Amino acid sequence: MLLVDEAGMVGSADLSRLIHQAERAEAKLVLIGDPEQLSEIEAGGLFRAVAERTEPIPLEEVIRHRFEVEREGAKLIREGEGREAIALYRSEERAIVLPDPESRREAMVDDWFKAREGGEDAVMIAKRNAEVAELNALARAQMKEAGRVSGPEIEIGGQRVAAGDLVITRVNDRAAAIFNRERWRVVSVDAAECRVLLEGMDYERRVAVGVGYLTQTNSLSGAPALQHAYAITTYSAQGTTVDRAYLAADASMDKQELYVATSRSRGETLSTRRRRFAATATRSHRQGAATVASSPTWATRRCAIVPSAPPTTWPAWRRCRAMSWRGAARSCAPSPARSARVGCA
Repeated sequence: MLLVDEAGMVGSADLSRLIHQAERAEAKLVLIGDPEQLSEIEAGGLFRAVAERTEPIPLEEVIRHRFEVEREGAKLIREGEGREAIALYRSEERAIVLPDPESRREAMVDDWFKAREGGEDAVMIAKRNAEVAELNALARAQMKEAGRVSGPEIEIGGQRVAAGDLVITRVNDRAAAIFNRERWRVVSVDAAECRVLLEGMDYERRVAVGVGYLTQTNSLSGAPALQHAYAITTYSAQGTTVDRAYLAADASMDKQELYVATSRSRGETLSTRRRRFAATATRSHRQGAATVASSPTWATRRCAIVPSAPPTTWPAWRRCRAMSWRGAARSCAPSPARSARVGCA
């Protein structure tokens, strides 16, 4: 038997090959996932199609959340009732509105740090990489000031890493059982040897990584092997379970992103958003737009504007992937190998 968790994030081409291989081997293939959560980055839709054309076994009981408001809110979002979910969060003081991005970040980091100091496994979640980077910078500065991050540092892809840092791995190393988007705590750093000892946060294990791993980058995104993980993106959050989550709500979040972001915690999920979205949401509501909530507005549908062909200035591998997304290509050569700058002091 072959079991695939988070099967909804497997691209259609890979999933198709897996199904055919299982058929040839006369193996039982079990796909576990939720088609209403974030889907594959590559050309996809096969997992949803399989779920719609077969008789899947639904898992009805939610056991992750301790509080009914989190259970009911996630259920409402999954069913497309985002307006009702946001109203529920606001009535239970799970939603906070602040005047500007800086106030929101400071409030999120302060609350996150208090939760960590209280012994909880807490994480901040945001949609955009730029927002994640801002939150990580503030959180790390607070951790250093409190003495939670200290000792020798090395630089990996432009980010400083020391003992006490929380990081995610972005490069797979199956031999060492290291996988993309796993969360770790840095136990120690040997700057002379460019070596980092990691302790798993999602799974209990320790692993040491050296310069051979640290200089690698993610073949698709170009991300360095290690990134700070005080805050993570919605894609990185999918599949993660924490004690408490803090969400930087974004008006551009669709149903899948909001569903994932609000369903990561065993305890409370607190949503923080900017006040300026309220006017936009109210105006959109008057114009009859399909909105999820009055303040802020979350679109219920995901839209993408894709050029008829990728720019000729793009490298061949990137053009191929873009055309594959549009259904114009079946296979692409892997992106060229890149390495991250690693500095040891």
